[in-house]
Amino acid sequence: NCYIGGARLCLTAPKTLSNDTFYTAQPLIFCQILSNTNDTLGKFVRITIELIKAVNRTESLDEGGQTTYSGVWIPRFIAEGTSDKMSYDQYGSYTRYLTIQHIVEVKLKETSFFIMNIQQPITRKGEAIFKDILFSTMCLEFCAIAFLLFKLAILPLLKRLLKKLHQYDFCKKRFEQHNLDETTLDKI
Repeated sequence: NCYIGGARLCLTAPKTLSNDTFYTAQPLIFCQILSNTNDTLGKFVRITIELIKAVNRTESLDEGGQTTYSGVWIPRFIAEGTSDKMSYDQYGSYTRYLTIQHIVEVKLKETSFFIMNIQQPITRKGEAIFKDILFSTMCLEFCAIAFLLFKLAILPLLKRLLKKLHQYDFCKKRFEQHNLDETTLDKI
């Protein structure tokens, strides 16, 4: 008699490229352990592996550039009849004591739907260059306006203020001198 407490089922596939490298299938590495806690596998185990396509479409940065496609298979593992409890209920004894042969049926199935992920650049190269040029000219214009504002508004105001301060300072000195003359006259 043989007892199977668990099994490991793996699917692998290498990376596949088309001749022009615009179509790529990513490698598939999938392993699943088939087991029951404190139990052996049933006499007849059915395993269905559903494969779901996930396609990634990447647009080019250039306007007339080639679109690249890459895909990966996403497996979904469904197992039936993994326990020998049903045999125990029917025959009063576990499978491990009744049979010397176990059958594992593996069925691969492609789902009727797939996942499409579309990646597009936020901007194209030409659009990015145009926006950069617009931004640069806007910065230059801002500096030119700041220079003109300084030359035409702030500089004349500063000159006028300095002139007023100079006049005020001159008047103050004259007043102090005039006031000094009056105090000296009063003393005499």
